[in-house]
Amino acid sequence: MEPGSFSSVFDDTEFRNCYSSSKSDGGEENTFDCLESKITSKISSVEPSGRRKLHHEPVIPKDIFSNSTQLSHTDSYNSGEQDFKENVNLRNPIRKNKPWEQFAHNYYRFNHLPNSPHENEGKKKKRKNQKHSDRAPAPRINSTNGFIDERRKAKEYTAPPVDHQTAEADLRPTTMARLDHLSAQIYDFHRRHEQSMNSLNEKLHLRDLLYYAISPHFPGCGLYIVGSTLNGFGSNSSDMDLCLMITPRDLDQRVDAILVLTSVMGHLKDLPWVKEMDLIFAKVPILRATFNPPFEKIVVDLNANNSVAIRNTHLLCYYSAFDWRVRPLVCAVKGWAKKRGINDANQSSLTSYSLVMMVIHYLQCGVSPAVIPSLQQLFPDRFGNKIDVRSLNVTLPLDSMDWQHGRNMMSLGELLLGFLHYYAHCFNFDTMAISVRLGRAVDRAYVAKNKSPFNSLSQWRCICIEEPFTYSNTAHSVFDERVFSCIKQSFEEGYNALVAERDLGVLIQTEPIRLGEGVPIGFRHFRVPVIRYDRENHEATEKKIVQTVASFHLDKTK
Repeated sequence: MEPGSFSSVFDDTEFRNCYSSSKSDGGEENTFDCLESKITSKISSVEPSGRRKLHHEPVIPKDIFSNSTQLSHTDSYNSGEQDFKENVNLRNPIRKNKPWEQFAHNYYRFNHLPNSPHENEGKKKKRKNQKHSDRAPAPRINSTNGFIDERRKAKEYTAPPVDHQTAEADLRPTTMARLDHLSAQIYDFHRRHEQSMNSLNEKLHLRDLLYYAISPHFPGCGLYIVGSTLNGFGSNSSDMDLCLMITPRDLDQRVDAILVLTSVMGHLKDLPWVKEMDLIFAKVPILRATFNPPFEKIVVDLNANNSVAIRNTHLLCYYSAFDWRVRPLVCAVKGWAKKRGINDANQSSLTSYSLVMMVIHYLQCGVSPAVIPSLQQLFPDRFGNKIDVRSLNVTLPLDSMDWQHGRNMMSLGELLLGFLHYYAHCFNFDTMAISVRLGRAVDRAYVAKNKSPFNSLSQWRCICIEEPFTYSNTAHSVFDERVFSCIKQSFEEGYNALVAERDLGVLIQTEPIRLGEGVPIGFRHFRVPVIRYDRENHEATEKKIVQTVASFHLDKTK
């Protein structure tokens, strides 16, 4: 594909003319100079002066990957604002502006979790002048409520009688101790599985390499990290989801997006650190790539112009940082769902995104008082579906909120028990739908009638979870009634097991649920088409892709 065949804010005709004239004069180097001058002039005319350069707009080095077949693991390179040196060091980059120091990737610095689940509970602010020294003992604590009673300072004060029966009923030592043990288990499970900074840095480094390999062929493009890698719910084993934005307009995901991903496959085929590439013909087509060392542990899922992924990543990032209990609870729920076999969209069950939305919905209206509000209702200007994705910034703090609520002091163990109980016995899947956008459960017919090009009545069958921006059903992958029944059964069995044992290990170390005797929940009558890229025969791979796309059109016309 010729450079400039896809463009976001630039005229495609100008790039074609520039490419043809420069190719006849001096080859690819003059082509790059011409394109670079065009991009600079367009940016100065379109963008307001003084705007801060976004993280996806670095200056593209002229000689980048010009000798990609001789990449070394021992050389080094400088920042994107300077030309690359002779080779690229894949393991230890030395940069002036590290990618994880960009504003889109430093949310970890603003939301440190406490060292233990109850570290900050019950603590008071220290006063400048301490009244209680070693000589003067501090006043005792009220045995009924645990707070310091200032009246005990007076010697003539007589403590009121304590109702020991009420105090013992409130403490419930056995039950509360077991719930505290469960909370500690949930928090420890989260700390073991959460995404480390080293893992995040490796993914950001790989994202930069992919951007420098793709951007010369799609001038003005942006390569965004989306999904669990950036929204706060990631783990070291999570894939890295990327969104390639080449135009502000929506692309036809059944044709145009596939052609873009096919072009990307052709541009990445000669890079020695790319191992294998598969084109998956899902509802949103995905180019899945695996890599050679040092990135052998990372799997990349690349989509084209799926801007809603950028928006919901921005939204979930703020939800994960709103309360310290959100991320550990989501981590425990995802761990249980994977062991149970109900967290795989390829097997007709729930996606990780749908599970996160179910947890957020429960924290919004399944507990009283609520743990988190609806951010889209409180901040429509920050989380609207018409905002340019290039202006989204996850490090900007939220303004003061007009949200009247009491302080929810439930522990992680209580929240996990309540989550399973809510979807096992309280939520009516047959008539209700989950709406995180509105912060409440709504009638299924209401969300099915929302006007959106991504919404259709056929989606709202089993589990209904409204996508906050496109108003479609994020749980449309659950279309089999037998799988739907197994998911509801999993919530009931999980709740009963956790009530009986109060042990997270019993919940996590469970057996996968089955549809029937010898039939796992992942049984499907069809498979999503997957085409593996053939390095030796590029034309054969393109032919298979064209045939698959043509078959989609034939099925659509029938």
